Amino acid sequence: MNNITHILHQSNPPNIELAFSAAQIESKQWLIQELINHIEPNKTIFILGGWYGLLPAMMYELPEFNTAKIRSFDIEPTCAPIAELMNRQRVKANWQFKASTADIYDLDYNKTTYTTTRRDQTIADMQDEPDIIVNTICEHLLNFNEWFDKLPKNKLIVLQSNDYFEYTQEHVNCVNTLQEFKQQAPMNILFEGQNKFEMYTRFMLIGTKI
Repeated sequence: MNNITHILHQSNPPNIELAFSAAQIESKQWLIQELINHIEPNKTIFILGGWYGLLPAMMYELPEFNTAKIRSFDIEPTCAPIAELMNRQRVKANWQFKASTADIYDLDYNKTTYTTTRRDQTIADMQDEPDIIVNTICEHLLNFNEWFDKLPKNKLIVLQSNDYFEYTQEHVNCVNTLQEFKQQAPMNILFEGQNKFEMYTRFMLIGTKI
């Protein structure tokens, strides 16, 4: 989090104010608070729709995530460089954190092979097997069922969605209630909850796929 001011002065990425809004920060704090109850050392975490890397930066502030290997994926190519600035000490630590440009529909969630960019802009081939899959952008996924069907049953899954239907530009898969979210993503539930914000309610599920 100490990197935010530096990043804002170094670049002007789209929607940067929205990415660091109070609601975004609180939603991520809530996720971390609940995930702490289920994480073990040395786990590999995939963050889908990772945007500018705020969630891993917040995770790494806590000892429970100190040994986690985090991989952030976003389809927008401007995101990965900012995410790596946000988490640059972990990038330097033998790529404990790495951000890549990828379509989350294309990933294999058992063990995925993908490409990422080195500091000198050359391409590196990577392979990682996630223990925990985090998707906080379920409301953005037009083909949610197609994505959810790709998930294995032996991984811990963390999902967030919302009822912000008014944001029609990108929110194509909102849900009205927590119950509707549970029906959309059938899981063995370890945690379920909702958090009311000024303009919308955010829903969260943690569990394993049925």
